[in-house]
Amino acid sequence: MSRKLFSKHRGNYIGLFPPKGGWQNGRRGIQRTLCSISKLENLSETERIIQLTEMYSRKAKEILNEQFQKEQERKKKAQRKFWTVKQARELWLTSVKVHGSEKTAKMYSRSIELYIIACGNHEMRDYDNEKYLTFLSYLKNEAKYRGRKLADTTVHTHVRQFKNFLFFCKDKKIIVELERLKMPPLPKKDMRTLTLDQLGKIERHILVALEMAKMESDLKTIKNMKNMLRAFMMGTQMIGRVGAMWSLKLENIDLESRLVYIRDNPELKWKNKWRKHPDKPMTDELYEFLKKDLSERGPFERYYLDKGNGEPWFFDKSDLSSFASKLFKELNLPKIKPFHWGMRATMITELLLQKTDPYAVQQLADHDNIETTMLYLNTRKIQQKNAVDGISQLWKNRTTEP
Repeated sequence: MSRKLFSKHRGNYIGLFPPKGGWQNGRRGIQRTLCSISKLENLSETERIIQLTEMYSRKAKEILNEQFQKEQERKKKAQRKFWTVKQARELWLTSVKVHGSEKTAKMYSRSIELYIIACGNHEMRDYDNEKYLTFLSYLKNEAKYRGRKLADTTVHTHVRQFKNFLFFCKDKKIIVELERLKMPPLPKKDMRTLTLDQLGKIERHILVALEMAKMESDLKTIKNMKNMLRAFMMGTQMIGRVGAMWSLKLENIDLESRLVYIRDNPELKWKNKWRKHPDKPMTDELYEFLKKDLSERGPFERYYLDKGNGEPWFFDKSDLSSFASKLFKELNLPKIKPFHWGMRATMITELLLQKTDPYAVQQLADHDNIETTMLYLNTRKIQQKNAVDGISQLWKNRTTEP
């Protein structure tokens, strides 16, 4: 007895297709919807059977193609168990380029290249902790950059990136088991930051330059100083990362809720780091500044840092940092990253110095763990301040010879 090709079920014609390997006793077939019954109700019986048979044939081809694709994918996954480091690297870098930048992919590629130099292009299934220790030893003792041994922070970065690569390989079933890696220790050092007085100096410089530009009708300088003031306020009042303020759209500033929403910006290919606490509260100072700033915006502006025509002030966030660095140089300030060390790190440090709850600071700074936040607590600064205060007290208490 021949099997039915299709049947009626809940208002639809349902195609009945053989399972992979053909019909066998005890095995259910594959069911796919062909069309609604109402779609063919005005046709004669013969015409209806012809239409359903054509639909069945097309759907059968689709199912065969699906099964073929699944089989190919299964074979690829099986082959991955025998992949070499280079083969796994290519798949990983493809994924990195989709979710990150070309620069990030280049950095990751360098880490794996160093591993291959140290351990060879072996099959990933042969990876073990002994190979990791060989790689770590190579980074510490043999690897060089521009003729010099790698710094401890660079070694740590390469190991961290290699660790991410291993997690990717485990997720893609390229390796089955993964031993826990012991990360090399980072040297403890105090953050080099500015003082609150130096931050005040920056703000005054921007305001003076802006007023002078207005008096001279210098439109270019007006635009630059307005945007620099906006960046300064976001960097100091919200401890914002440079990428967050660079990509921030006006639609994500909510004065009513007094929140700034840090969101991915596909237009600029920017993604929020960690995505831990993306809704940032405004200080009173930032709220008042934004309320006045937003009321004066032009009709075509879309970005927080805007050219005035709906385009970002700079099309690369590194240009924003370069502009601020020139301003720092004019003011004879330390040669440090203006937004990260100059503003963000300074404010984090000052909050910790005044004994603000470190966990609250961690959330505001979007740090992944509290250890990262506590690195900003400049213990040397505290110790030297206590020592200087001690000298002052000794001097006040000195006895004077008659």
